[in-house]
Amino acid sequence: MLSMNLNIAGLPKTNECIADFFFLVKSQLLIWLAANRIGIDSANETVLRHAAGDFFIVPINHSKIGTQQLKIITEQFENQHELGRFIDVDITNHEGKPVSSGKSKLCFYCKAFPAIECRRLKRHSIAELQRFQQKEIKNYLENRKLNELSRKLSILAIRAILYEISLSPKPGLVSALNSGVHTDMNYRTFIDSTAIISSYFQELVQKGFRCETENLPNALALIRQTGLQMETEMFAQTNGVNTQKGLIFLIGISLFSCGYIFNKNEKFSELVFIETVKQICANLQSELSNQPAESKSHSVQCFSQFKVGGIRFEAENGFPTVFNCALPILAQVNLLDDKTLTLTLLAIMSELDDTNILYRSDMETLQLLKQKCKFALHNFSEENYSEIINFCNAKRISPGGAADLLSISIFIYLLKTEFNYDF
Repeated sequence: MLSMNLNIAGLPKTNECIADFFFLVKSQLLIWLAANRIGIDSANETVLRHAAGDFFIVPINHSKIGTQQLKIITEQFENQHELGRFIDVDITNHEGKPVSSGKSKLCFYCKAFPAIECRRLKRHSIAELQRFQQKEIKNYLENRKLNELSRKLSILAIRAILYEISLSPKPGLVSALNSGVHTDMNYRTFIDSTAIISSYFQELVQKGFRCETENLPNALALIRQTGLQMETEMFAQTNGVNTQKGLIFLIGISLFSCGYIFNKNEKFSELVFIETVKQICANLQSELSNQPAESKSHSVQCFSQFKVGGIRFEAENGFPTVFNCALPILAQVNLLDDKTLTLTLLAIMSELDDTNILYRSDMETLQLLKQKCKFALHNFSEENYSEIINFCNAKRISPGGAADLLSISIFIYLLKTEFNYDF
């Protein structure tokens, strides 16, 4: 028989916070037992809730592992757990006698003397032990919640990026089918690049969650700090090829904003997200006018020549193309298949002043492409879509800004339809 309870000082030995920790430990213990191939009789498990403490009791299925070895395995669980000294897992043999390891445990508070000695000599008051345990448990649960939040948001962002990359065919863009008009990158280059930058996604969420400033434009430096690291590793992986620099900027702002929002709200709100992005990116376009026109930056050159802000305009205004053009299509169809994503890409291309296109052509070409995309969007057919692909191939243009906004659109769609903050 196995029993688990929490080693809580004084009375009562449970409250909402402690109960949350108890049930979390229960699930963690069951995973540990399964990992060690130890079966339990879950049909006969018992959970007791009482002011004297919460208890989990369950019979162990017939196993070749003896009770002493089982005790060792459960002690390993306690020892490797961050708050293992708050956890008591007991084993009783077939005679109902407790199995002891014979080891003395240190006091969880002072960590200097055996627990039994501190208890006997009353070295620490019940009040200070309770305050200590409540603080440690609360911090543990909050950190786990943040880790789970950042992990789940990171997964959504990775899926969104991979959906965009894999969409095939695309006009001028790298896809799973071909490299579009690009000769220096292919589908695998983007997969490699995504693997690199995605390792920073959780960090961006956590930075947003921990951000306490009310002056959100100051947060942009925090995002850029991580973004520059992502860029450096991206270029190292791709041998200097710029696969996702624009996306790093957009997804960085999006993930940071989500972290910031979920620190204060349990539900995602479009309006709150838009306002948060707008505040972070306030006056972002002014940076372009403060740069010399001969700058090598594509965005600076396009702004100098065409007065077009590109994705900086999008970010400064809370991604209007995403929310006004892309998401309505995704929400209406409510399906992320190739046709829906293609229509969404066309919707973005029909509205966005894409600096990736302007840099390689001119305003006339951009406007003509936008017109073609708008026509194909409202008169969708394989023939009309192929005409856009052929146009981009002939002009050697690639709507990279639109592709990046498609990724952000998919991310927001997944966030609205699949994300659950109940953990």
